[in-house]
Amino acid sequence: MTMTIRALFVFPLLASSLIAQTSVAPPLGQSSYAAPYLAAKAFPPSLSLNLGWNESYREGIAIPISNGNTKPMTVIGVQASPNLFVEDFTRTVPAGGTGSITLVYFSLYNATGDTDIVRILTDSGEVDIPVSHSRVSAYQVDNQQLTWHVNDAAAAKTVNLTMAAGTTTPQSVRALGAGNTATLTPTGGNTYQIAVTPGSTSVAGSFPVIVTLNPTLPGGPLVVTCNIVASN
Repeated sequence: MTMTIRALFVFPLLASSLIAQTSVAPPLGQSSYAAPYLAAKAFPPSLSLNLGWNESYREGIAIPISNGNTKPMTVIGVQASPNLFVEDFTRTVPAGGTGSITLVYFSLYNATGDTDIVRILTDSGEVDIPVSHSRVSAYQVDNQQLTWHVNDAAAAKTVNLTMAAGTTTPQSVRALGAGNTATLTPTGGNTYQIAVTPGSTSVAGSFPVIVTLNPTLPGGPLVVTCNIVASN
């Protein structure tokens, strides 16, 4: 019984000792922990890209580094999410000095969202920088979702599309799914009407209508989503 009682006291103390040792072990071969805020202060909090309507590639996007610390800062590595690629970066930024990270923007087909993240690992901590990218729109659409209720009449519904002058032109439309149809009709100037008819409304579901544009737009085609929903 005495040994059991001692074990109950010894093991928690041993576990606490191991946790304490683990928590103070310095990362990346450092003699001590560096204050993470030092890294955060060296980089801008965010970055914005203003892109043209068909701009899919841009080189030389720079993230500045400003090391206000009293010792050099080492940039160990840089990662970027789908639309951004790391071209080069300053490995060591001297105390009171500057450097940069150079990126390439490339719009991947089917990439989603309008913000990417650049992750930077330094010997003074890790920093995440959001990079937003807005784009001049090549079109305006009055409704990009059409809705029918289950057992509604399978009647056509329309979407009105206006193209920005000097950009791209709709060539055709295609409704996916058995029996679903779509037509494209020019209505004068840079305007068009898309009429969509579901093959059936007997079952809830959805299907896309894909608008083919020439020239194509970065990031993928224009899609109208068609929903058949249950009645309340």
